Amino acid sequence: MIYESIKMVFKVFKTNKMRTFLTMLGIIIGIFSITIIFAISSATNESITKSLSSFDTSMIQVFVYGTFIDDEQVISIPSYEIANLKNEDCIEAVLESKTYSYKEMEKKFEKQDGMVEIPECTGVNYEYLNNLKITEGRKFTKLDDDNRMPFCIIQESAAEVILGRTDNLIGETIKINNYEFEIIGVFSESLQSMFSYSGKTVYVLNSFAKDHFQEAGNSMGGISFNVKPVSSDLREEAEEVVRNKLLEYMDSDEFQVIGNYSEAIANEAKTITGIIELVFAGIAGLSLVVGGIGIMNIMLVSVNERIKEIGIRMALGANSGNIKMQFLIEGVMLTLISGVIGMLLASGAISIANSFIASLEQFKDSGFELGVNISVMIKTVLFCGVIGIIFGLYPAKKAAELNPIDALRYE
Repeated sequence: MIYESIKMVFKVFKTNKMRTFLTMLGIIIGIFSITIIFAISSATNESITKSLSSFDTSMIQVFVYGTFIDDEQVISIPSYEIANLKNEDCIEAVLESKTYSYKEMEKKFEKQDGMVEIPECTGVNYEYLNNLKITEGRKFTKLDDDNRMPFCIIQESAAEVILGRTDNLIGETIKINNYEFEIIGVFSESLQSMFSYSGKTVYVLNSFAKDHFQEAGNSMGGISFNVKPVSSDLREEAEEVVRNKLLEYMDSDEFQVIGNYSEAIANEAKTITGIIELVFAGIAGLSLVVGGIGIMNIMLVSVNERIKEIGIRMALGANSGNIKMQFLIEGVMLTLISGVIGMLLASGAISIANSFIASLEQFKDSGFELGVNISVMIKTVLFCGVIGIIFGLYPAKKAAELNPIDALRYE
């Protein structure tokens, strides 16, 4: 019975090719959109997770904002108290990050239109850059830090502003506030890119900078530093120690302690992509509903066109359940075929998009790749079947309730 019904469905589709295609189009577009949306969302989350996987998840990030008195930012905790946190049993190191003035260099960076591009000079402990990806040269060492060496690690965009080029930088010297610094490392993406105003950073050692430069505060205002626990198991204890120390000098709204910074960024990114995914999936879902309404409409037309056929089938012994099943199968087949076509088109589009992404320089080593989510596909196919049943039920019921005698007389 079901096999014969399916054969009849395809015969009906073949008889009305254009009408069938236009009916299916709304479902095809909806399924295509949903598959693409989830592929982009999944690839984005995987890329973020991969980017953050190299970070030390035990590291505690601390931002101290202070308060404003007469428009002047005031941070009440003394710097030595922050440094002394490393003496706590659960804390291995305190890795400071300070921004220093670069103002003496402003004239050199002035453009013809009067705009000024000033790289950000950031002083750090040698361990602070453990997670920084160096593209050329090396990072700071403990020996460099102990000897207060005038070395720097420069971002390519900063080198472009200062030296006018981004190649053969190792061994070159640049001047910061009349002090010469030798370039020992080059990087492209800054650890501080989320918080940096210019996005053009030069890292120097705090051991040298604190005695020679004037602090300028970071781009967010206030100060920031990382706290490295003795082990991951002691991260929560170290976090509590840091928070309690800060609370001795300021209110809780004057600072922020983030226990697992990379995880916090990943969770925030997933929340944002999840919201975007939900909005666009909702829009795509509406197109499925509109497509379902179109299917119901065209099936009602089909019932009216096939009244005599229905009457003949009833006269030959088909009951109302058989007629209802026939039209329900037709509705389900319409949506399922539409769903399969939509997913095949989406898979092809994803393959083309991946080839295009791979050819772009900025994505060369990113590992960013769209993928088809099989779980989403299965759920989408099932959803298509449900839509076929929901919007095919009324036309099927109408067909099943026809009077056989009236149907046979119908012209």
